[in-house]
Amino acid sequence: MKLHLQGRSSKIEADVKRKNDHISVTIGERTFEYTLLSGDGPEYLLSNEGSILRGAAFRLKDGFFVHGFGRSHRFEEIPDDVATAGGTSTSDLKVIAPMPGTIIKVMVELGAVVKKGQSLVIVEAMKMENEVKASGNAVVDKILVAAGERVGFGQELLKLSPPQENSGQTKPT
Repeated sequence: MKLHLQGRSSKIEADVKRKNDHISVTIGERTFEYTLLSGDGPEYLLSNEGSILRGAAFRLKDGFFVHGFGRSHRFEEIPDDVATAGGTSTSDLKVIAPMPGTIIKVMVELGAVVKKGQSLVIVEAMKMENEVKASGNAVVDKILVAAGERVGFGQELLKLSPPQENSGQTKPT
């Protein structure tokens, strides 16, 4: 299965293969081999060259949410040719909660033009603050949460739209 992860400066493609308890992940020219030690529900325990890795993975409608190595990532199964105006993919326009938690701060205003990598919302989970960042350039169309509100995993936090070229919108926050 091919998955895409929007990185800080580029979209990363990973090819994931599983056979019984063996998992192989290829990114570019590098292949990482893992042995699944346990996988009860969404939680998993992997072994890689003597190191034990603990995490969780959840199946989404269009991909996976994976938490491991102290980080959370949303992988999407999307074809490369799915795109909207300005080269921003449709998946870049979804701002969702990476985990259940409490909204600490919404860092953008309605109508703001946001840049790729810009912090949008801070979600607190297990006493850790997690910044949700823009995965592409966009305009904030709707703010769906407020500070102090509890959110669930995968809940939409903001609605975005592709930036308008030469529209005069220059209000970054």
